[in-house]
Amino acid sequence: MTVGQRIREIRKALKLTQREFAQQLSLTEKSIRDYESDRRSPPDKTLRLISQTFGVSYEWLKEGKGEMWKKEGEDVPEWWKERLKSIEPKDMELLKELIELLESLNEEEKEFLRLLLKKQAEKKKGGS
Repeated sequence: MTVGQRIREIRKALKLTQREFAQQLSLTEKSIRDYESDRRSPPDKTLRLISQTFGVSYEWLKEGKGEMWKKEGEDVPEWWKERLKSIEPKDMELLKELIELLESLNEEEKEFLRLLLKKQAEKKKGGS
């Protein structure tokens, strides 16, 4: 099975159209079509994005080895695990709400949020 065939298998398992799948990855529908038909090979960055976004094993996606779906906690970056440990229980609900908000934003809104956060970080740096 090719990488393109595995991408198609993920998309079909999730019951997503090529357009919906592409939108969730901030890619074009044409890119997904090209990957699935093996006209183009997805870059490693895209394979990692698919793995992280949909909970698919990176090794399975890239090499066809192991199981398609990640086991819980697999491939969670260490920095994220460490950050989660330091979040106070009262702030966990806020984090959950922020994640849900992020999932509901379109790309334009996400870009606005990125710029806002960047400005805030620069302000904090300058003010410290």
